[in-house]
Amino acid sequence: MGILAKFRLLHGKTLSDWLVSIWTRPIKYEDFPKIHASQLQASRGSVTFAKENSGNPFLKWEHYFEIYDALFSNFLSLLDPKASNKIKFLEIGVDRGGSLGFWEKILVGRADIYGIDINPKCAEIKNMNATIRIGSQDDPVFLKEVIAEMGSLDIVVDDGSHASRHIIKSFQTLFPLMETGGMYIIEDVHASYWNYWGLGGGLRRKKSAVEYFKIKIDELHQPYFRAKAGVRHFREAPIEGIKSIEFFDSIIVIRKGFAQNPPTLVESSPS
Repeated sequence: MGILAKFRLLHGKTLSDWLVSIWTRPIKYEDFPKIHASQLQASRGSVTFAKENSGNPFLKWEHYFEIYDALFSNFLSLLDPKASNKIKFLEIGVDRGGSLGFWEKILVGRADIYGIDINPKCAEIKNMNATIRIGSQDDPVFLKEVIAEMGSLDIVVDDGSHASRHIIKSFQTLFPLMETGGMYIIEDVHASYWNYWGLGGGLRRKKSAVEYFKIKIDELHQPYFRAKAGVRHFREAPIEGIKSIEFFDSIIVIRKGFAQNPPTLVESSPS
């Protein structure tokens, strides 16, 4: 094996990609402006929840609120209003606990909220209408135990470590366990471009979460390939049930659905 091939195997990207990721140095959190929710101009939807929050604090990027209003209003509109079943909701990364209350409000009390975190102190958070379990998002056994306790899984929000390897491992474990119609949301995907704090990111780094989900776009379109692609093309066996993948600024949303294979053409013409 040549030196360049060894470099790519070790770092998950070519030498040129490595140089690009160094040249495009990451901007750290402390370099961005920060405001209090009370300073937000809008007064509707999830922004209202943030401005009126009197419980535990949470931290979100300003443009997330508009995204979440659209995502969750659409999700709720598809539910049977007469159904008594609760939405099974899991947040990865509890931190100070404020976002658990945020999800409860945005889902208008129709969800059983669970949160997981690796920090044992999160279990001590009080006055939360949520169940908190302590463990790592990198531990498939722990994740499966939590889902077994929940009974089912409809929505995941990954606001955990933001390390690419953890994001990928959690998705590989949890997405197959989700109900059809479910929604898997990954926050702060910009960390895939950062190479500090053990995040494992960098522009075009092949082991980053962003690059992983770019491959999932190819996987979604596999029925249109002349020759069947396999593990050597996708780096893993295709994950069944991916209906759609949406990319926003720093957020990826993967929806669960039934695979229609092969896709069916419908012609409309005069009878």
